[in-house]
Amino acid sequence: MGEVSAAIELLDRTGAMVGSLDGSGTDVEQIDLIDALRRTESACAAARARVSVQFAKARVAEAQERGYSLEQQRAGAVGELALAHRCSPTAMLTKLAEYRRLVIDLPGTLRVLASGECSEYAAQCVARGAKALTGDEAAALDEHLAPQLASLTPRQAEGRARRFADQRDPKAAVRRNREAAGTAHVSCRPLADGMAQLSIITKLADAVAMYAALRKAALTDPALHDDGIGVTMTRIAFERLTGKATAEDLDVEIQLVMSAETLLGDDGQPARMGEEHTGVRDAWIPAPMAREFALGLITDHEPRDDHDADDTANETDQTEQGVENARDEMRGRRWIRRLFVDPVTGTLAGCDRRRRRFTKSQRRFIAARDQSCTTPWCGGPIRDYDHATPHAAGGPTDTTNGNGKSTSCNHTKDARGWNTEPIPARAGIAHGIKITTPTGHVYTSSSPPVLGDRSTQAAPRRAGAVP
Repeated sequence: MGEVSAAIELLDRTGAMVGSLDGSGTDVEQIDLIDALRRTESACAAARARVSVQFAKARVAEAQERGYSLEQQRAGAVGELALAHRCSPTAMLTKLAEYRRLVIDLPGTLRVLASGECSEYAAQCVARGAKALTGDEAAALDEHLAPQLASLTPRQAEGRARRFADQRDPKAAVRRNREAAGTAHVSCRPLADGMAQLSIITKLADAVAMYAALRKAALTDPALHDDGIGVTMTRIAFERLTGKATAEDLDVEIQLVMSAETLLGDDGQPARMGEEHTGVRDAWIPAPMAREFALGLITDHEPRDDHDADDTANETDQTEQGVENARDEMRGRRWIRRLFVDPVTGTLAGCDRRRRRFTKSQRRFIAARDQSCTTPWCGGPIRDYDHATPHAAGGPTDTTNGNGKSTSCNHTKDARGWNTEPIPARAGIAHGIKITTPTGHVYTSSSPPVLGDRSTQAAPRRAGAVP
């Protein structure tokens, strides 16, 4: 048995033993055990960093030696590492960059991590602080900071790393600020009780100016006394961003997924709302609110301006809602798209369309069924609609062979040595995909129930590695 195989076997046995610990023992033994587990966790993190960097290095070397596409080989390596780390390729890119800094530029910090004297997070903070430094500058930082790490919090470690970098190279701070400005973005995520969080990541000066303007306007608003500063600022922000007083005045398309029992009866199963281009996924609405929303606020027809080259439907459907259309023109339009759920698997089984736009219907169906990228543990938003079995290899353009992918995962599957196959839905089995990597490891993923499990509101993507 080789050294690596022996290490894997030992780790498996150790993991099984550690996983069975029930906390028995004296108070002193329990504290000692917790400390030992912490040190082991740090040592494992250091080993993960070394092995991951070596794996990526070997893949790139292989590409150069054999004349393969370097970009594809690098993407394939990141994809394999992401599956092994059980994270998205985007997250793996960030991890790998930090691992490289630790292994190549910050060996002292890596040794402290391996000894268990600092946490993985603290080591990552040092690596982030060294991001703008050259190799020699990072080596000087490592020599200065590594002996102190055991007594520092992660925040202190990152702060000292950044201060050291600024002192050695004041231009580094300017470079970081310029680079950070390019990452500005807006995001939205659902919260509990029908709420959501809209976040704007931007330059500090711009964020302070926006907040100050909202607060100033709220302090002179007549509704401040009744609503409070937070609600008033939120309302003013909505009005200034949309130019409207309420959401009912906006033209939006809403996809509401609910069971027939929830829509027409007294079933308590929540509904799931998703809207294209809003950034919101898995927003759950209580059944009573969903019934009121679907039956009271939304007309059951589709936008007249949503044309498609493949549309062969009877256009007379557009005139069926005369009075309602006129009201919509005044108040803003909302559209409902009805989706049906397989009663056994809970996954999306079909969609009801008044008109046929084949390509667009497929994309909407796949997005609603898969909910996020189908690569195990990615969880990224769907950006591409992919043939599991490539079209060039005879793969059909249908919803069984189609699956949603993030941009990075869609590129990764085309790398040398990767193979993806669809797992068709059948009685009691949800639609899924099977991925085989160049190392021969096999991973599967199945579409989650669109309405979640009965016991929990939202079910995660079901993913697994096949031994």
